[in-house]
Amino acid sequence: MSKAKKKGAETPAPEPDFEGIEVNLKDPKTLRLVLGSPDVMVTGKACQALSVYMQKGESQQSEIVRTGAVPRLLALLESPDKATRYYAMMCITSVCENGKLCDAVMHGDRDNTLQRIMNLLDPNEDLIAHEQSALALARIAGMRSGYAVDIADAGAAVGLCALLTSPDPDVQKHSATALMYMAKDFVGRDKIYEANGAARLFELLKSEYPPVQRIAIAALRCASFHKGIRDIMRELGAIQIVYSFVKNEEHADMHGSAMALLGNLVRERSVVEGFSEEEIEHFLSFLTNTNPSGETAKEKCIQIICAIGKMSPQNLKRMHKNQIEKRIVPFITDPDPKVSIAAIGTVACFAKKEPNCCKAFAEGGVVPALISVMTSELDSIKNTAIFALQALSHCHDIVRVLMEDPTSSLPLITEMLHELNFESHRNALNCCLTIVRYNQSEWLDALIEADFIDGLVALLSGVRLRRRTRKPKMSEGDEGETASAADVETVESVEATPVMPEGQENPAVRLATELETKETETGIVQTLANILDHTVARDKFIASNGPAVLADKLADCRGDARLAMRQAMFQVIKSCSIVSQPFAAQFVHNGGMAKLRKMKRSHGAQSCMALLVEHCPTLKFWKTGRLDPGNVTQNGFMVLGHYNPRNEEDDSIPSLEELCKMKRNGYFTNVYLFNAISPEEQKVETMSDSSSKLGAKTPTKSKKKSRASNRDSDKSREEVNKFQPPADANMAGYVAEAKAKLAPLTTTMQRAEELGKLVGGWMGGPYAPKHVRKINHIFHVQELTTALDSVVVPLGLVKRGTYLHRAILYKVLADRFNIPCTLHRSPNFMAFNTIFAHPNPKKSPSNHIRYLVDIMNKPGQLLECGTDAYSNYLGHCELSGRSGGGD
Repeated sequence: MSKAKKKGAETPAPEPDFEGIEVNLKDPKTLRLVLGSPDVMVTGKACQALSVYMQKGESQQSEIVRTGAVPRLLALLESPDKATRYYAMMCITSVCENGKLCDAVMHGDRDNTLQRIMNLLDPNEDLIAHEQSALALARIAGMRSGYAVDIADAGAAVGLCALLTSPDPDVQKHSATALMYMAKDFVGRDKIYEANGAARLFELLKSEYPPVQRIAIAALRCASFHKGIRDIMRELGAIQIVYSFVKNEEHADMHGSAMALLGNLVRERSVVEGFSEEEIEHFLSFLTNTNPSGETAKEKCIQIICAIGKMSPQNLKRMHKNQIEKRIVPFITDPDPKVSIAAIGTVACFAKKEPNCCKAFAEGGVVPALISVMTSELDSIKNTAIFALQALSHCHDIVRVLMEDPTSSLPLITEMLHELNFESHRNALNCCLTIVRYNQSEWLDALIEADFIDGLVALLSGVRLRRRTRKPKMSEGDEGETASAADVETVESVEATPVMPEGQENPAVRLATELETKETETGIVQTLANILDHTVARDKFIASNGPAVLADKLADCRGDARLAMRQAMFQVIKSCSIVSQPFAAQFVHNGGMAKLRKMKRSHGAQSCMALLVEHCPTLKFWKTGRLDPGNVTQNGFMVLGHYNPRNEEDDSIPSLEELCKMKRNGYFTNVYLFNAISPEEQKVETMSDSSSKLGAKTPTKSKKKSRASNRDSDKSREEVNKFQPPADANMAGYVAEAKAKLAPLTTTMQRAEELGKLVGGWMGGPYAPKHVRKINHIFHVQELTTALDSVVVPLGLVKRGTYLHRAILYKVLADRFNIPCTLHRSPNFMAFNTIFAHPNPKKSPSNHIRYLVDIMNKPGQLLECGTDAYSNYLGHCELSGRSGGGD
């Protein structure tokens, strides 16, 4: 700005004649000597020469700083000569122009340095001294936030606020700039409030110089975070003045700051309720502004509209009549992330405050817009979008539109269940639960196919706790940075808790976090209890290791506080155990029975244990020595070592992986495993599973892999590298041969007889009762355990089997070919099978007779129970068992 335009500007005193004095700038010793001269004429001439020299560029400024001239220049700020003080201040201002060199000014006694600069703010100084000192303070405060706090603590606000009434526009601008940087911290805002700077900054809005107005708006924008300053501005009628800047197209470059200032001023309910319908309409029409430099203004305008609707239901109804929904939705996909987040947050706010807005949003295309931004790489946009979807999901029209294309929308929602942000996965969970509550079978099927169960299990296995971070304690009335529109609903839920000393946890915060975690866990388990009757959902739950996670969570369910979660868990265990033996097996193998036994006083726990024993063939046979026809064995069925009915308290069954790592010991001598998958099929199945999981997600357009694809790749690698049960090279052949032999046979007796012949042939053929003890199966099994280096022996590898081995093989194959068969074992390790059949089913199909299947003496012969032949066979079994012929 030209000095000719300044009003009342003064010039320094006439310069004396220094023609005979020369300063060697390249010699540091000479420079320091000249600046330290007691003659004011010499120091004045030196400062003048330095100021001219330093204005040439950064290299010259750096050269002066390296000579160590800064401390001498600071000392000259207290010179009795005005010209010397002025030129020394010009030199300091030039140094502060560079961020690296500014530290040289603030190095050392910072308080003394600031005080020397602030002395030139005195009203008795010339306007040019005021200009240079205010400019220096503005540059120092703008370099580092810590410097701005130091300037505020030094008391510069009083002098700077006084200069706001200066007749020189440059002085006003530099002073307002320094106050703007100070107002970014609550300490500076307090000092400005105490110095009555708000009213003086407000007067600058009426200045005839646009640069002064621009800086004044920016300074008020930062200062208005202080409630006291907002009250002063409201009393002065600042709303209308600032609003005039928004309406004036000539001030387009100030629209962003003006909107931000208005956004702070409308934080008071009384201000919002005072808006007229014309003013609200102007904010709505401002959104159609196509000015490319107005993105910040649009963001703040959307936030103002959100605040108006949030704090004034009457204004929200007015905006609803003016179709605010159709005006907000296009900004959801705005390329500017801040504008997009503000629009999404406004959608969420209006959906919670006014139910009628949800239907209008659905008609305005909000669902496709939100789904499109959920593919963004910015977590802030995705988290805000799921927050808005959760708020909208209570409207049936929204969910109906969402489910029109579930293959593209639901995977994005269920993916959020894996997010680290607590609010995000809680909102995603609530959104999915709302879809479940509509009780539409097609919607539930689509949700299950979108890996909803996998997300629930992942969420239950490690519910992330929300981390509540507390800001530094501020002075009374200061509220810090304003919340964005996306935080409108969540900011009110954060209670004003006291700041705890470092290293100590706030008990109130810890309690709130624990309650939120318990509530989320209970909601997840209750959801599983409601949907696991769905066959696909149950299979996915088992495939996601859900029973193991459920068993692990049982330890957290004791006590009256977790009654709801405990009841929901019992419901899941009961419903799944009855219809799914894999669920029961996985639950038991992961210590679920042991944890239920600790709740033995609970009737629900006792009924769960009874169901698990009944529907887990491995556990039932180990604990009771009996399997009924309804206990159908499957791949993974195991017979565990010695049967010991006296040890009723021990329900912990190691997993197959743990058993495979065990050596032969007194507890588990041998473990016989049924695995009908051949090694080739097992390898092919593993490769197909991993490839299908790798291709489950469609690639995104982004060059970088999304978090979902990375997680799927990791999961696929885990599937490839996960534990595989020992392969049984013979069992698959047994199954194929039995299938071919049994296919032509029609009656149960025929099939049972033929299967007995096959089992006897595979296990060494027939043995007379007196020759059974000569089978020498013990050494044969020991050779297998030594070769496998494990106690787990695949059943198909046993070639010389006695009663126990043959009875187990007969049972697992009978279950596979739908022959109703039982398996019995006594403490002496004798074992036998019985079937239910009738010799002539056409005459009396309902009267079944129980037969014992001879698999040792005359394999395939059926002995009717209660006959002498039946008793003789059992006697030979007992005798063989006592002589060590069982295991």
